Amino acid sequence: MKYIFAEALKWRVSSINGKSSPIPEEWRPLVDEWIKKMGYRYVLRTFSYPRVAAPRGELSFTSWWVNKGSSPIYREYPVAFRFRNSETTSRAVLANADIREWRPGDFLYDDTIHVPHIPEGEYLLEIALVTHPLWEEGVDPRPAIKLAIEGRTDEGWYPLGTIQLRNAY
Repeated sequence: MKYIFAEALKWRVSSINGKSSPIPEEWRPLVDEWIKKMGYRYVLRTFSYPRVAAPRGELSFTSWWVNKGSSPIYREYPVAFRFRNSETTSRAVLANADIREWRPGDFLYDDTIHVPHIPEGEYLLEIALVTHPLWEEGVDPRPAIKLAIEGRTDEGWYPLGTIQLRNAY
């Protein structure tokens, strides 16, 4: 079985059809480990950004991602950010990444996003891989892909840290 699973990963397997037969109990640990490597498995290793920005300004960031899976994702899911505090939650701000190009291995992704027009104050900056805005017209993109990291909120966003938004800094 180990040989078959290793070959399947080399062929970039991204799904399994288990048919109607149960997996034998003695194979379960091996199958579970194989499934973790199948398809995409995105890990955000590091993310850095300035701790101060201006509303309606720009925010540059650097990030290091790893796809620990065996293949890229095949559908477009934008990288999105939102700014949230107790009074305000911004709409999703989409970055320019095309994660369909994030093949297995390391990927450095640096970009600049536009900070939304929201009140000054301290916010939690969050990230998610979201539904494409064209899929549901008029609906704000929402988290769609789980990352292989801890910290996921009930809404599916991952906190990156705090940021102070103020007009003159």
